[in-house]
Amino acid sequence: AAGQTPPNARQNDYLTMLGRYDWEINTAQMNMLDSHDMPRALWLLGEDKAALRLAVLCQMTMPGAPCVYYGDEIGMTGAADPDNRRMMRFGNDLNEFEKQTFKDVSKLIHIRKDHSVLRNGDFLTLQADKNIYAYVRSDMNERILVILNKSEKDQQINLKLPAIYSVRVARDLISGESIQVNNSVITANISGISYLILKLN
Repeated sequence: AAGQTPPNARQNDYLTMLGRYDWEINTAQMNMLDSHDMPRALWLLGEDKAALRLAVLCQMTMPGAPCVYYGDEIGMTGAADPDNRRMMRFGNDLNEFEKQTFKDVSKLIHIRKDHSVLRNGDFLTLQADKNIYAYVRSDMNERILVILNKSEKDQQINLKLPAIYSVRVARDLISGESIQVNNSVITANISGISYLILKLN
């Protein structure tokens, strides 16, 4: 019903920022990492390039409408105005980090475009601790699980999925590799400051 948060989202996200707004508002909110009114995200992260990758992943997979401020697609840095409005660079002017960031951001945009659940699906947090943050987006057609490793160390996860999902296998949308699911538990290794985007089947 209009004005109500989907049941899955209400269960454990009600007291978070998502739970403080109507679901329709959450899905329309503009997700920005930075803008012309503030320092660049990379600068705010202390030039931590791996952390920026995680931030972009959240921007592209959480409820809301991603807004990419020019230069964010290459990981442009910059302090407060006017340093946050540096001239845009292209092609051969980019360094290796910027070229790879452009590829990574483009891939995530294509995944979001190809999977409507990332635009309109419910949101459910499955795990949130000092190392791992995992959430699932779901609708009537598909479910996608996003797992972030915030630690610099590799982590092994044993993530319990809701039994109602009846998942047999999870396919990584980045590498294409499959992970078997046993008794609703996903077991996987995830590198430090890294992520997995898994389509649940």
